[in-house]
Amino acid sequence: MWPSYLSKLKRGPQVVLPKDLGIIIAFAGISKDSFVLDAGAGSGWMAVGLGRVAARVVSYEMREDFAKLAGNNVQRLGLSNVEVRLRDILALGFDEKEADVVCLDMADADKAIPAAAAALKDGGVLVGYAPRQSS
Repeated sequence: MWPSYLSKLKRGPQVVLPKDLGIIIAFAGISKDSFVLDAGAGSGWMAVGLGRVAARVVSYEMREDFAKLAGNNVQRLGLSNVEVRLRDILALGFDEKEADVVCLDMADADKAIPAAAAALKDGGVLVGYAPRQSS
């Protein structure tokens, strides 16, 4: 059974399901004090799931339609600690520094590693949740 908050969210692109989100939170050590960056907002399911645990989440999305959907999902849940930004982090990187965790939930996540490393604090955690591309 899914958490009830998910029934309020709209879906667009592929979403991160609770079984995967739980493992990410546990292994990355995300807590109520964590500052998390998320790249590849998509529908915003990861961002809102992280926002229910972390102190602050900033989620980046390069597609305007997906960023709008993710932002609307954040608003549906009334999460004031989650922000969705329209930006191609592969081209422009992250604005923030000193993140506890950076989650790369995007195709070509390997290309975003330098930007993620620059945004992480010393000892921070990089999470790669890359969709599989068919050949």
